[in-house]
Amino acid sequence: MGKQIREVYIIHHSHTDVGYTDLQEQIIYNQVNNIRNVISIIKNGYENNTPEKDFKWNCETYYCVEQFFKAAAEQEKNDFFELVKKGNIGISATYLNFNDLVDAGMLDRRTARMKDVFQTEGISVTTAMNADINGISMGARYCQWL
Repeated sequence: MGKQIREVYIIHHSHTDVGYTDLQEQIIYNQVNNIRNVISIIKNGYENNTPEKDFKWNCETYYCVEQFFKAAAEQEKNDFFELVKKGNIGISATYLNFNDLVDAGMLDRRTARMKDVFQTEGISVTTAMNADINGISMGARYCQWL
């Protein structure tokens, strides 16, 4: 009873659970729009000097970012990278929350491609988020990600 919780960290994100919460197409649509909404909220905060400029959002998986890049206009991509650089948007070196059917080689290839995209923009991806009930798959435990 002598120890008290002194700090609580809240990570704003939307969970990526393809096929569990909805059909893949709907999840892609939702995740792309989540990123678009976050960019709009934060940009408006900077433009109007309101508290929204301090909002933080974490992209739980790179899959969502990859889908956003496919749908985004060039300016949206530029805004995204700028907000990542400013620390408003966090990037996770997790491609998707997988089960044990996915091996380390596939995860390594996907993660290497993701890191290349961000390195081109001068951004280093050094952390991964796992917020899935399945936990970490065996394949992920043997990856050479970071």
